[in-house]
Amino acid sequence: MKKVVHADSNLLSVYAAINYMLNKSANSLTIWPENACSVRVSITKDMFGYFGGWEHLLNQVYMTTGSKVYTFDPHEYERFNDYLFYDAFKEHWKKIIPYHYITEFKQILRELYRNASKHSHSNNPIFISSGFEGEFLRFTIVDCGVGFLSNMEDREEVVCESEAIQWALNGGNSRASANRSLKGIGRYCCENEGEMLVISGGTAVYYGEDRSHIVNPLPGIFRGSIINISVKIKRVQFTRLAA
Repeated sequence: MKKVVHADSNLLSVYAAINYMLNKSANSLTIWPENACSVRVSITKDMFGYFGGWEHLLNQVYMTTGSKVYTFDPHEYERFNDYLFYDAFKEHWKKIIPYHYITEFKQILRELYRNASKHSHSNNPIFISSGFEGEFLRFTIVDCGVGFLSNMEDREEVVCESEAIQWALNGGNSRASANRSLKGIGRYCCENEGEMLVISGGTAVYYGEDRSHIVNPLPGIFRGSIINISVKIKRVQFTRLAA
């Protein structure tokens, strides 16, 4: 049994993806919200030894954050567009976040979903969640596919996961039209005082303020990929709103 002390809303998609994969094994995941008044979410085995109810976990509101984890099958483009239009940005966010951020984020999220659909080489679902705390708007998209390195099998110069991620972040192309957008997305985040974190296999690569790549090993292997992006919503917008 794993225990998560606090459920950060923009990371709920990571928890959901891990839970999805754990459901295929003899394990389970419990999320214990920091708020004692919140609902505890857990997955357990039924009498036949199967895990049930992960759809309930994914589709219900997490009381601790007021956020949802959204799940999509690969290539559900129309449904994903509906999510961007109706659900990705909460109504009270729209009163604070300038419209151009919302428009740009929709384009970024659409591209990330297309990339995940194409390069996961899997029928496993794609998970997405978001958070808006302080001045930072964050989204996390997770797929349970083959990961970055497996998409580079025809690249002899790429021999490990960190090289595969950095190659993509530098504008490389692992297939005919693969991952070119990651470089532009990372640049956009940096230009708006945010950041991008890409995780795949046993590696996390941080694309930060100076646009350098900081590589950190993970304590375990994550099959698939996690992309977390953020931008800073300028404080002047909050001041003007308050006035």
